[in-house]
Amino acid sequence: MKIYLFVLLVSFSLTVSVAKAQSEDEKKAAAILEKAMGPIGNADANMAIYFEGIVYGIEQPASIFKLPTYKIHRGGYMFSDGKKFEIQLGLMKALCDGELMVVVDERSKMMVIDSLRENTPGFKGQAPDIEKLLDDEIGSGELKYEGQENIHGKTCHKIKAVFKDKPNQHVYYWVEVATGKLLLMAECENKTYDVYWIKKISKAPKEHIYTVKIPSKELNKFYGYEVVDFRYTSKDLKPKNY
Repeated sequence: MKIYLFVLLVSFSLTVSVAKAQSEDEKKAAAILEKAMGPIGNADANMAIYFEGIVYGIEQPASIFKLPTYKIHRGGYMFSDGKKFEIQLGLMKALCDGELMVVVDERSKMMVIDSLRENTPGFKGQAPDIEKLLDDEIGSGELKYEGQENIHGKTCHKIKAVFKDKPNQHVYYWVEVATGKLLLMAECENKTYDVYWIKKISKAPKEHIYTVKIPSKELNKFYGYEVVDFRYTSKDLKPKNY
């Protein structure tokens, strides 16, 4: 199953600091993205990304603006408040209350459940290393400034992120020149794009509820989903008399 939980985090994490950028084009691209993404990239940030629409598996990113409504997942959001988060991306959903994380892939009807390791007995001192996870998943990334392009009636900076270890994968960003806001992001894998039409980036709603309610036993199936349950992969985590 392809897990989409880190799609946005992976892509946005490529907003390298200007200090790390090497060429002038990379410095320019990094500075534009850094301004456009605001709080994104800080692991403990309180932030929200709201989407106008999301489309999976299309050949031309800009065609999202011309597709009929029934072919677009309208709306969607990503909220994060410290270790808590909720993601609603049409085919992919995720929820984490700071202790448990649940990820659902509607295409494969699969669910993944896991504990945040720093709060789980048997994994003391083994907190998840997000930076390492991203490095393992996509390798090192490089930003390229590709000039300006008119998209959806707006003049935008076009920026490309490429990965040394993933030759069949790249990400495009279009940032409005006039406002500095991120308009569109498109992730390419094997010649098709998952496209995210951004509405706005702001702070997460106050008092948003991130509670996860699932049985405290190992699951194989749950509400029609096949479940991969990592909570009990260690004998130290299994309930008594399991």
